[in-house]
Amino acid sequence: MQIGISILIVFDGGGIGSLLVVNLFFSIFTIPGIIIHLNYLKNTRNAVLILRYNTISLTSSEKEITLNTADITKVILHEGPRGSRMPWWNYSWFELIDKEGKSIKIGCYLLDISGFWLDSLSRKVSSKNLVREESLFPIIK
Repeated sequence: MQIGISILIVFDGGGIGSLLVVNLFFSIFTIPGIIIHLNYLKNTRNAVLILRYNTISLTSSEKEITLNTADITKVILHEGPRGSRMPWWNYSWFELIDKEGKSIKIGCYLLDISGFWLDSLSRKVSSKNLVREESLFPIIK
């Protein structure tokens, strides 16, 4: 939409000022969305999530983390504000934390929380340990 309106302004003979104002306005919405998208790509690139009967493993080119499902004490779901009209409203990630404090961070590109929760192997994690956190920019930290 931003590119289309910019092209219309140029072909309509609009000035540089109106072109700048339109692009600054649309940048308020596009730049945060691009930052969040690149963050999710960086955190899920070359990552493999392995769900086994007793363990959950996340392997990437940088590290490998394995958690026993019986040791998981908390599942934190980080998501954008509900009912938002921002372009990044459906980005989410969740974090599995075990007794020792080790954690696995899983972005929505690898697996959505509903896919994890519906997986019959993952039902060992109690739903009372699920914590939902909303933030305007759900960036994987």
